[in-house]
Amino acid sequence: MSHCRAKRLPIIDVLCSARLFFRRVAMRLFFYFCLLIAPPALADQTADFLAARDAFRAGDAVKLGRFAQRLKNTPLEVYASYYGCASAWKTPTQAR
Repeated sequence: MSHCRAKRLPIIDVLCSARLFFRRVAMRLFFYFCLLIAPPALADQTADFLAARDAFRAGDAVKLGRFAQRLKNTPLEVYASYYGCASAWKTPTQAR
C-alpha cells in the first residue's frame, strides 16, 4: 500500500513564507518597543534610589520612607530597606 502525497502548490509556499516574514517583523517591532519602554522606568528607579540615599545621608526619615515605598518590588528595594534600618539604628530611642 503506497501513500500518495499531493504536490504542494507554489502559492502555499509563498503564503507560508509571507506569514513567517510578518511574524519575524512583528517580533522585531515588539522587541524594539520593549527597548523603548524600559529605560524611562529604570531612570525613575535610579532617581528614586539616589533621592533615598540623599535622604539617608541628610537624616530625613520621612523622605527616606517615601522613597522606600516607591522602590518596593524593584531590585533596589534591598538598599532602601538597609538605609531605613541604618537610619533607625542611628536615631536614639527614648528610654523609659
